Amino acid sequence: FGTSGSARSMHSAPRLVTRPFLAMLARWRFAPTNFRQPRVELKFAPEPEIAVPPAESPDALLVESERCASVMSVNTIGTFLAVAKREGRLRRRRISAPMLAIGGVLTVGGGLFFVLSILLPILGVARMLSPFAMLGACSAALGAQLLLLALLPEDTYLVPLVIFVCYWMYMLFFLIFCAITAVSLMGVFDVTGAPAWFRYSTSAWQGLTAISYIVVACRHRGAWHADKSPRAMLADAWLTLGFWYLSCVLVMEFAALPRLAFDSMWKSSVEFVVLQMLSFEFAVLGALARWPEFRMRMQARLASRGEGISAAAGISALIGQASVESLLEVWEKRFCGVDMDKVTREAMASNMPDPSLGALSRSVDFGAVDAFLSHSWHDDAAAKWEAVQRWRSDFVAQFGREPVAWIDKYCIDQEAIEDSLMCLPLFFGGCRKLVIFYGPTYPSRLWCVVELFVALQMGKGIHDIELHELPNSRPFDEFDAVHAQCFDPKAREKMLMLIEAGCGRIEGFNDRVREVLKQCQDAKALRNRQQQRGSGLSFLR
Repeated sequence: FGTSGSARSMHSAPRLVTRPFLAMLARWRFAPTNFRQPRVELKFAPEPEIAVPPAESPDALLVESERCASVMSVNTIGTFLAVAKREGRLRRRRISAPMLAIGGVLTVGGGLFFVLSILLPILGVARMLSPFAMLGACSAALGAQLLLLALLPEDTYLVPLVIFVCYWMYMLFFLIFCAITAVSLMGVFDVTGAPAWFRYSTSAWQGLTAISYIVVACRHRGAWHADKSPRAMLADAWLTLGFWYLSCVLVMEFAALPRLAFDSMWKSSVEFVVLQMLSFEFAVLGALARWPEFRMRMQARLASRGEGISAAAGISALIGQASVESLLEVWEKRFCGVDMDKVTREAMASNMPDPSLGALSRSVDFGAVDAFLSHSWHDDAAAKWEAVQRWRSDFVAQFGREPVAWIDKYCIDQEAIEDSLMCLPLFFGGCRKLVIFYGPTYPSRLWCVVELFVALQMGKGIHDIELHELPNSRPFDEFDAVHAQCFDPKAREKMLMLIEAGCGRIEGFNDRVREVLKQCQDAKALRNRQQQRGSGLSFLR
């Protein structure tokens, strides 16, 4: 149907008014907030010239793969790091804020209710308030577990502080129950019609409760003085809390048996029902606290809130409190590469640090490093050297020059390893490819695992990863980051903490790594078949 010009202008008038408003609203809704764009100019190296074969050539897919691999090297890593820090703050708010609010209310309210219900009868202000005391204990026990869920493994200063506070809190409850035991022996808590031995049985279970508090306090003190990592201290705190819950279950059941022995009607009282409910709650909470994956599963669920955990959250945990500007400055000073013709067999065979090798590396522009070499120093040196030389020969044959590689022994400042670890995402961003020499010990070395983790967090896929399997390498299905080892226990805990922050659960990271390695293996097999087919066709021609 035709429409007159006046009708069209009348219908389009509201659009002219609302369109700028909607555009402004869209910019406000999707614009990034709460972070400042770093004003750092990144210098990018020119792309290596690749001879493009005809489209029908078997090498076309291989060249396209090399091109895709170089795309990641020109991304603005500063923006990614700024977004990573924002995602880390968002993850913390999603986990810590609700757990602190709910857990704090339950713990403080339940604790006050419990203490008042115990002290008022002692002071003669009210009658025995056992059901109310047990309800207060029920609330405080649940709140304590929620408060512990608010702690993250990367809380370097908060976790030791909480352990210290818990130590004194358990010591306070130990003194309270010692006083209750003494008062009970004087007959304050005597039940009407109870035999004489009931007073001593009551004092016995109250004394056992005091003992459980002092044992838990000693465990916290031991964890605090052992100079453990925050992740290890947090794991010990969960195990200690589970021990206390389960010991309270035994104490409560032990307390109920003497009462039932002389008062069969007590089974139908409110006090007995509340005691059994409290015992059941403590048993469930104790079992959950002793389950190693409970904290990781709950925190991953809280962090997701219906959305996937951002991969940038793990990078945020890696860079810690450092600003994006300072990281870029450190990276600009220390990002370097080494020409592969300067790499010696002796240097690649020994895992001992050698600061003199740093003189062989040279400063390079962003994107000028052809490969990030990931390998295990514990693999067979001869087999690894042969694989490295094969990769080097293939690169020279394709590009007509020596490859520039990032190798930790040549490119890391041995006197500032922590700073180099924080800049690991920048080092990966400045390299065109991740070249893995997968040997028998590769999946068991935690540094190799962390290199894979950072590569995946930076968005590298099968086009950016080149896999070279060494003889006697283990199947990919056996890859498990939990069993990976490191020379420093603290460094091991920190690296596992990074994986938890980025993936939620270590098992999820294991599945992702196995999948990527299998895809890289299939891609390499496809390249080999295409190259063999291409060489066969050239022979026929």
